[in-house]
Amino acid sequence: MSRSNPALIEGGQMNRVPRIIGTCLLFLALAIPSPTVAQNQENSPADLWSVRSDLLTNDLLADGSALSPFDRALLWARLAEMWWNLRPENAREWLKKSVESVKPPSDLAQEEETVRKRRYATIRALNGIVISLDRTLSDQLIAQLSAEKNQSSAEALVEAAKVLLDDDPKRAAELGSASLRVGRTNQLFTLLWKMRTRDPQLADKLFRETLTAAQATSDVQLFNSLAGAAFIQKEFPSATASVAPEYLQIQLLSVLSAALLRAPTSPGDEGPICQLAPIAAPLLDEFFRLLPSQAPYVRAVVVRCQPLLSNSGRREVANNINDVPLRSIDDLVKAASEAGDPKLAMLHLMRAASMASQEKDFDHAISILETISKQTLEASGNLNAWEDARWNFAASAALAHFKRHDFFMMARVIEATPSKLRPFLQVEISDKVLADGYRGNAIELLRDARVGLAKLDAADSIYAYLKLTYVYARILPTDTVDVLSEAVKAINTAERLKSINTKGKSQPAELWRPITMPDSLLDINEQSVALALSYIDPPVMRVSLRCGLLSSMLARLRATKPSPKSL
Repeated sequence: MSRSNPALIEGGQMNRVPRIIGTCLLFLALAIPSPTVAQNQENSPADLWSVRSDLLTNDLLADGSALSPFDRALLWARLAEMWWNLRPENAREWLKKSVESVKPPSDLAQEEETVRKRRYATIRALNGIVISLDRTLSDQLIAQLSAEKNQSSAEALVEAAKVLLDDDPKRAAELGSASLRVGRTNQLFTLLWKMRTRDPQLADKLFRETLTAAQATSDVQLFNSLAGAAFIQKEFPSATASVAPEYLQIQLLSVLSAALLRAPTSPGDEGPICQLAPIAAPLLDEFFRLLPSQAPYVRAVVVRCQPLLSNSGRREVANNINDVPLRSIDDLVKAASEAGDPKLAMLHLMRAASMASQEKDFDHAISILETISKQTLEASGNLNAWEDARWNFAASAALAHFKRHDFFMMARVIEATPSKLRPFLQVEISDKVLADGYRGNAIELLRDARVGLAKLDAADSIYAYLKLTYVYARILPTDTVDVLSEAVKAINTAERLKSINTKGKSQPAELWRPITMPDSLLDINEQSVALALSYIDPPVMRVSLRCGLLSSMLARLRATKPSPKSL
């Protein structure tokens, strides 16, 4: 594929004239300095990057016409966020338009369920942006979230609270409290313990509100959040400053024991009671310390409930009631061999592999993972987690051998990695190999990764290709545009195959995010990079990458400290 002719990129549509026009204008801006700039060299960096950023922003606004209304609302909000301090007038206009776009219709009964879900998903994403920019607009979004009582809305309110926590803990506490009236989310745990480091009194108040809600509902997620926040040192031993006061710990244990020890009112009532057993099991030592009169009864219920729990729940209970807890790799491997249940055995082995990696024995971690059958992973829905762990552990193992200059063992680890995962491993370690001064080895890894990616399904290779592009920009800049063009081809091919395979089927639309395009790409061949992006057919992917490029451009623009003005 020729760098000088991005039109040779395959997999796309031929009719791209409208979006290429803006790119051609961008080329002119990149290549031809204006008379003003030529006359005033002192201001040339600011003027140059301002023009480039403005033109790319105009391209993005034009792309908006090809997006769905809710994706377009997200685009306006992301543009507002990026331009907020540089072009405040434009940014405020875009932000207002984004919030206006997600207002409910006058007749809610006429709104289709899929549209309503998509609208609320967009509201949640928008609020994460708007919350730190405009209180009035954010309040409008929060009012809508509060009307939709479900877990997703509760999560959005808690996420907004976490954003505000440092600057406005009182408002953050109010949003945390509001989430309790909307739905349930485990993310409340993070807010509860982080608030304690910011404002202990507000943290106590929110903790008591959450405990009251948990007492009234016996909700598992609320108890889970409370237990994590009250006994944070169990998960993070160094977090002593975030530990809840003992009187709140006792209150929590009292309420939890009452929920566990209550008599079932119907044959089906024991299941909901037993869902609390995995929460109580790790706290048994705290029960014996702070609530000794109830501790034996709580332990008896936890033991009785064990057969009724999920695999992970049974594992949590077993780890805390066994005379010999599963605390070592050998304990977990032995428990897996004796489990009888393949899914429970898999959970023990995944945990053992993770423990081996924490001990820096990455080769052992890999060997443990390899004992889990693909059939078991697919049946349990854990294949993706296994694949992520497999190539990450391989990357760590290969780098460990590399640092010992054991290049033979490094090569063996790479070769033993499944071919589907090997390119991800090679891209990941090439950057670190280069950082240690081994340019030749890094180039070899990159080229092997590029060959491997070409053999993968397009959909599986997209993000690895993009990461490969970034690393090429640092190591082999002259080949970077070729690799980016291969990424574009993969994007277009994946979109075409997706449209064929899902024709006539309803597909959940995912919210898009900007995809980082690093500064180094801008220094190689900015015209070719911009043109390559214009050949991306799926509008959402084109916008995601252009937003990433704009973010890098604006970083350059901010470095020149321009004075604010409107587009």
